[in-house]
Amino acid sequence: MVKLYTPASHRFFDVLVTFVAGFSLQNLGGGLQRSGRIAAFVPSDHIVIQGKANVTDLQMVLRPHSILDPILTNGWPLQLEIDEQPLDKAIPPRFAKLAGMNRLNAIQISHTFVSYFESNVSLVRDKHGSDPYRWPEPWNFARVVRNALAHGGTINIENPSAPPITWKSITYSPANNGTEILFQDMTFVEIVILMGEMDRVA
Repeated sequence: MVKLYTPASHRFFDVLVTFVAGFSLQNLGGGLQRSGRIAAFVPSDHIVIQGKANVTDLQMVLRPHSILDPILTNGWPLQLEIDEQPLDKAIPPRFAKLAGMNRLNAIQISHTFVSYFESNVSLVRDKHGSDPYRWPEPWNFARVVRNALAHGGTINIENPSAPPITWKSITYSPANNGTEILFQDMTFVEIVILMGEMDRVA
C-alpha cells in the first residue's frame, strides 16, 4: 500500500525527507567507494528497507529520485511516497549488529526520531498533561524509545518500579535496561510507523 506523506498532514515530514535523502546519498556514496563507479538514481530505481518480523511485519520501498531531484535543484520535496509491503524476509542476525553502515544508519534514525519527539512533545503535554503514563500509548512508549536513542541506543528506565510499556509486540520495563533497540526490536520502518501513530494523537 502506497502512503503519501506531506508537510500539511505529517509534522515529521521534514525529518523524514532528511533521513530518506541522506540514506539515498549514502547508498550512492557506498557504491562509489566499493566499486569506483556509480550511476545516478532514475525514477524507476528503488530502495527496500526491511522492518522487524512480529512487530510491523512490513518493508518500505522508497524511490530516491523523487526526493533527491528537487533537493539537488535547490528545492524541497512537496510529498513523499512510501510503499508499505508485507515483509518478504527477516533481517539475518549478522546484519542486526550496530557496526559499519548499520551504525551510521542507527545514528541517522536516532536523530530523526529524537528531533521529531522534542519538537512535538510540548503539544502532548498541553493536550494530555505532564504525567507520561496518561499520554496516549504511542507517546508513552515513544518517551522510552527517545531516552534510549538519545543515550547510546539502549533502554534505560531509571525508575525500578516503572510499569511495563507496550507498543505492538514490544514491551519494555526496567528488566530490559541495557537492551539495544535499533535492528533488534525496531528499524526505520517501525520508527516511521510509530511517528505516524504519534502524529495522529498529538
